[in-house]
Amino acid sequence: MSRAAPPLIALAMMIPVLIAGGQEGPRLTVMLPPENRAAFEGPRVAAVGVLRSSQLEEYITSGFPARLNFKAELYSRRQTFDQLEAGPVRWNITITFDQLRREFLILRDIGGERSRQGPYRNFADVETEIARPVQAPIPARLIDQRMYYTVELEIVKLELKDLDELKQWWGIEVRPATQGKRNFLSAVWRGVEKGVLRILGGANPVYRAISEPFTPRP
Repeated sequence: MSRAAPPLIALAMMIPVLIAGGQEGPRLTVMLPPENRAAFEGPRVAAVGVLRSSQLEEYITSGFPARLNFKAELYSRRQTFDQLEAGPVRWNITITFDQLRREFLILRDIGGERSRQGPYRNFADVETEIARPVQAPIPARLIDQRMYYTVELEIVKLELKDLDELKQWWGIEVRPATQGKRNFLSAVWRGVEKGVLRILGGANPVYRAISEPFTPRP
């Protein structure tokens, strides 16, 4: 890998500014495996309290999915610039709401493996499930260097062009499809979609975290 990063101490100084909330607020945490397992297992990443937003809950229950995009990188510590050793590795979790059944569903895409979870009746149950640690598919390299992980989470409100793809995956039809009125109602729904997106959109929340330094052991 040729990409370099600022020294660890500089990153550590940046993190308090970039992470929203403290120990009791929304946070992203990175939990390391034992050093003798670090070359075989990636860190466990937990996104705690990141859905605690009335605006985000309203957005999802209005029928518009939200996606949690994760990115992890592994760095080794160097004298001048820290070295990128692995990554970026990306995975995502999508949350959607079936307005007819009044149920939440979760789609995980981690390391190329997709899984579907739910249904959940309450948004609080979705929050609990999202907060469970996930093993990031990025084990450390077995080299004699101090290393650390950086992890970023961006919560993205999906755009109109993404909805059809998700409906096919989940089997959810949210647009009216009444015979003889399909075109008219679809046009009305499209206008409603744009209005909701404009009202509930806004900036995408971003959380960042950095792990403790460690040295992989055989």
